[in-house]
Amino acid sequence: MGSKGGDPQMPVTAFYVSEQLGVCHGPAELLELKYGEKTLLSQTITANQTVEIDRPDLFGGEKTEGGFQGAIDVMLGGAGQLASSALAASLQRNGASSKGDANRLPGYRGIVSLFLHGGSVSGRAGANIGSNTAVIKALWAKIRRAPEGCPFDPVILVDGMRLANPAAIIYECLTNTTWGMAGPAANIDDASFIDAAATLASEGFGLALLWHRQESIEEFIGSILDHIEASLALDPFTGRFRLKLVRDDYAVETLPVFGPHNATLRAFDRKGWGETLNEITVKWTNPANEKRETVTVHDTANIALQGGTMVSETRDYPGIRTANLALRVATRDLLAASSALASAELEVNREAWKILPGDVIVLEWPIYGFDEIPMRVSGVDYGKPGDSTITLSLLEDVFGMPQQSYVESDGSAWVNPAIDPLPLTDEYITSAPYFALVQQVGEATAEAVADTSDYDLVFGTHAAIGIHGYDVMTQLPGTTGTLQWTRRGSAQPAAHGLLPAELPREVASVILSLDSLAHGEHLVEGTLVWIGPVDPTGELGLITTVDGSGYTVQRGMLDTVPQQWPAGTPVWGLHAGVLSSTGIERTLSETAAVRLLTRTTNGRLAIADAADVSATMSGRLHRPYRPANVTFDGVLWPDPDAVQAFPAMLAWAGRDRLSETAVVNAWDDGHVTPEDGATFEVELLGEDSQGGLTSFHVEDVGTATSYEIDLTVTPPPAGTVFLLAEVRARRDGLASWQAVRHRVRLLNPPTDVNALAVDLKSVTDLTASAVNLNAPTDVTATEA
Repeated sequence: MGSKGGDPQMPVTAFYVSEQLGVCHGPAELLELKYGEKTLLSQTITANQTVEIDRPDLFGGEKTEGGFQGAIDVMLGGAGQLASSALAASLQRNGASSKGDANRLPGYRGIVSLFLHGGSVSGRAGANIGSNTAVIKALWAKIRRAPEGCPFDPVILVDGMRLANPAAIIYECLTNTTWGMAGPAANIDDASFIDAAATLASEGFGLALLWHRQESIEEFIGSILDHIEASLALDPFTGRFRLKLVRDDYAVETLPVFGPHNATLRAFDRKGWGETLNEITVKWTNPANEKRETVTVHDTANIALQGGTMVSETRDYPGIRTANLALRVATRDLLAASSALASAELEVNREAWKILPGDVIVLEWPIYGFDEIPMRVSGVDYGKPGDSTITLSLLEDVFGMPQQSYVESDGSAWVNPAIDPLPLTDEYITSAPYFALVQQVGEATAEAVADTSDYDLVFGTHAAIGIHGYDVMTQLPGTTGTLQWTRRGSAQPAAHGLLPAELPREVASVILSLDSLAHGEHLVEGTLVWIGPVDPTGELGLITTVDGSGYTVQRGMLDTVPQQWPAGTPVWGLHAGVLSSTGIERTLSETAAVRLLTRTTNGRLAIADAADVSATMSGRLHRPYRPANVTFDGVLWPDPDAVQAFPAMLAWAGRDRLSETAVVNAWDDGHVTPEDGATFEVELLGEDSQGGLTSFHVEDVGTATSYEIDLTVTPPPAGTVFLLAEVRARRDGLASWQAVRHRVRLLNPPTDVNALAVDLKSVTDLTASAVNLNAPTDVTATEA
């Protein structure tokens, strides 16, 4: 018998799963998700959210391996994180918890995790993860997390990528109390880390790599030191860890000299050419596909010396993310590996008591023909208590950081940026915004600040690239009760430039460039900017994108309002290394004074050479946030030259100072319930033809988010040409730092006005012109 044709019915088995996956320590940002090596999501997620994915044909459809249909709750591990509602319901449904309330379940704070479930897509409680194969494919997450807690900018921008400064990685490994070595920050030589971070930033030496617990934290730090060619040593005289980069950053004539007059040469050796390498291959990570790639460099002169024989070695640097840096690091390594370097062991007297691993000395030994050989200290043995000598392990120094991707025989192309410390050209102290204080001391401490206290924010800059930071000095009573200048913190120079053109009032602006820009390397995504004077009229913004079109800045952030600024207005970049200066507690209305002592590799500015910088503390951190997204009759920025019809509606969105500490709201975001006790106040002012202002109505509208302006109910003063409508927030008698003001026209100026000239010769003439000049009547005299 024949068949009628048609495909036989094929049974389809779909697999559903609800699954929670821990990814890494947080908080962090999610950049990409892949399932079974296919992209599910490619966008930057910086706040907890649920992502729904409907890709039923990801692996060929239901007749093959299906696809992915479901929702993924992205939980980034923030300090206030709660379990998602879907996770709470799943735990209760599966008997893992008797409670379905997320407030009564672990929030998995400090951990980046993902929860897969059905959402509104799969039609089930679980996510559809594929068909016809009972295999859960690998889920890959691409995560970005900047190091935290260091007193300098932890991020280096390289080719549009936000990479970690290796000095910041090491700093956090030493101090992190959750997964690091939990050492106190006081045990770190901040100056050495800040100097190293500045050099690494100038070299574009940013890294991105994963640490997992199969490797000890000490091994991981060692890997970072290998990447950057540096030493980390505990200074036995200060008790602090010092980070020292191996660079050609010294002048031989300034180095300590050791020879027969103060040392004994215990061993000396120089490699033969047959012991050297002439090819180095470096393995690095391509961020486009996260695959390992290689670059190779050769020393042709060494190859010739070894009779054409290629002697090669491969070195693995997984944190390198650009081919250019991989080539430069390969060149650096080849300079050492292809050279017939000398090594020595030197027994010296106590003149070497300050020498640490990573330092460079000069070795002079005339009897052996040694004349000013720079030797890098690789190890120091201080001996037993009571010993009068110190043993140094030395290696002839040829290391540098070349700026080109080829071998040069004359050493490094790196230019020494060392300068003497100079006073900052611009420096300020002001009351810290609440957001800035939270970044430094945490939400709990910030919220607990007494109403009579305030905290300062200090920042400044200098165009010289050799200034790596400054110490904040304030006057405190000494042991005798007299005031003494005391170090209370340190910070990095703020970025600073001038607007090249007028900046209009708008929700977001693209600034192509800044004139006279200093420390522009700090103007990266996520940097807070201060536009305008450092006083209550200044505006805060947030850089959201940095690309070829310039800096995209969200305007009127936190407690400020978008304003129009002329060309030449100053713009400050308040990066993390600036916000770290926040933290000195002051008394409200106190006149606070500081001196900022710049630091360079040549030392620190003398206290007498620094100017007093002072301001009166105004309690900015206590004030409720102003309303945002304020519209006048539905228009965000009404035209002040157009006559306005009335009644008119003033509307706005609330903001909450206490919750806007991690993710900040854009100006045109929707309403957020303000903090307890906050209300809104509307004020109406009249402006006359001479620009004079008169306030004629003030009203507390409670928690309402709109107000109708009816001039028949609240008439303006006579002669009013423009109406100004202001709305602000108030709490416990404190007004918001800034108010939002709209200015609209009530009357048009008269047009087509012609003057009539009348020749006033006599009363007769006036009468002839039909002007009736009768004598006045009903005039009553009144005694003065």
